Amino acid sequence: MNDKDVLPNFLVIGAQRCATSWMYFCLKEHPDIFLPFIKELHFFNNYYEKGLEWYKRYFNTWSGQKAIGEISPGYLYIERSPRLIYRHLKDVRLIVCLRNPIERAYSQYKKHLRSELVLDSFEVAIEKDSQYIQRGFYFEQINRYLKY
Repeated sequence: MNDKDVLPNFLVIGAQRCATSWMYFCLKEHPDIFLPFIKELHFFNNYYEKGLEWYKRYFNTWSGQKAIGEISPGYLYIERSPRLIYRHLKDVRLIVCLRNPIERAYSQYKKHLRSELVLDSFEVAIEKDSQYIQRGFYFEQINRYLKY
């Protein structure tokens, strides 16, 4: 395989605040697994317009490992991600990490509180921003992937 043609054969697609960072560090230690030096590339949700060559450059240090992966927890939630992933990675294996949706929402809230993205109580924050709750609707998110 030409190093320029390397793309992931597995993705960890989410969900946010569901131990994907822990998974990244565990998988990164395995000698047969290649992961880019950046955990979240967000190509299929935020940077698709930069082109596939932009994405491929994160895998150009691959040195023959059997598993080539990427971890971007936003892929589960963003509606266009399954279609784009299927377009470029038809045979990719998907890993989904889930957590109790209420605990997930509260963890996201606490992270936003620490970084001062939100100053309201949890109750007010979930009323103002529906994503806290919607990101826990795993059934509909996974069903988007099952179409492909």
